[in-house]
Amino acid sequence: MASFDIIKAAGMGFSFIWDNRAIVTRMALIPFAIKWVTLILIILSGLQDNYLRQGLLMLPSYFLEGWLMAYFIRLAVFQENIFTLAAGDEHSRRRNKIILDSMLAGALLYVLLNLVTSLLWGLLLPQERPMAPPSREEPSLAMFMLAMAAMYGSIWAVRIFWLHIPVILGFDLKSYFEKMRGIKSSLFVLGTWLLCVVPLAAATFLLADIMAVAMGHTPETPSMAFHFIMLGVQAGVEIIINLVSGIAIALGICAIMRPPAEKNMGS
Repeated sequence: MASFDIIKAAGMGFSFIWDNRAIVTRMALIPFAIKWVTLILIILSGLQDNYLRQGLLMLPSYFLEGWLMAYFIRLAVFQENIFTLAAGDEHSRRRNKIILDSMLAGALLYVLLNLVTSLLWGLLLPQERPMAPPSREEPSLAMFMLAMAAMYGSIWAVRIFWLHIPVILGFDLKSYFEKMRGIKSSLFVLGTWLLCVVPLAAATFLLADIMAVAMGHTPETPSMAFHFIMLGVQAGVEIIINLVSGIAIALGICAIMRPPAEKNMGS
């Protein structure tokens, strides 16, 4: 079954972003600003619970994030910088076009996957808060089996929500699904993502508590300035999480697909 060292992959993702923090900050500035403004517009428009409209408003942000991920994934895995690709002969121009096409396709697929996620949230969660609590039903064996099947299906589908990464890397999707068959591969991808998310999420919660105390924000006396600042923190942290986890999972996928440049990541 497909597997890789998830701790090493996550560590390399964090290490790459930290070592390249200057260029990451410069290139992420515009995607960050657009995402922050969009999140503020969602709050001001009262669309916090309308996931379908949120997805549409976030379209520009999704595309810029997807392109940012594509750039840094290619840079981290293959040391390819699209801004320094030489034109050269016909072979070089053809190779450069393939690289750019893979990056663009991956960015567009990232947008599509986020829209699908927004659609699923919109269908699964109510758009308006219920006026009365729903009636409780007694648990049954059928409900338990349905819940277990849904959980298994969700874990299996994890590989689908990262399809943009093999596309960015230029891998054939048929080969990707052949190599990533079985639920174990999804567990490795999910574990890598969690290793990237948990430390950043914990730091964000700690920062939110510190800022709430400093700005006097409480549930009884809420501060709009605190909400807007935390939306900026949310935008920045989400971009960092996407970059770190994207690079880490890309390294893991490369280890499974066994390209010549990434044989050292395999388990």
